Amino acid sequence: MHYIIGTEITVHDRQPLKGIVTKSTFKRRVSNAITKQLVVNTPYTLYNITVNRKSGVDYTFTSRQSREAVKITFDSVNAADSAIAQIKNEDIPDYYAEDNQRSD
Repeated sequence: MHYIIGTEITVHDRQPLKGIVTKSTFKRRVSNAITKQLVVNTPYTLYNITVNRKSGVDYTFTSRQSREAVKITFDSVNAADSAIAQIKNEDIPDYYAEDNQRSD
C-alpha cells in the first residue's frame, strides 16, 4: 500500500501520459475507475480504506470543496495504487527490489 489516508488527488481534464503512448497505456488512461467517478478539477482527499469481502477494497474520497464522499471499489490495493499513481502522474516504487544499501 503506497497511498494512505490523507492522500490528495485532483482529476484534470487530460491526464498527461508518461513515456511512449501504447495501446495498453492509452486503455489504462481511459478506463481509470477514479476519473469516471470524481468531478474534474475538484480536489479530493483519501478519507477511508476498507476491505470489501465481496469485491475487493473500498476507497472513500471526500471532496475538499463540498465534503461529498465518493466510494470507489478496486479489485486490490495494487489496483488502487496504480489508479491513484496515474492520476498523480507518479511512479510507484518497487518496494521488493534488490537494494544493496539496506542493512538487516
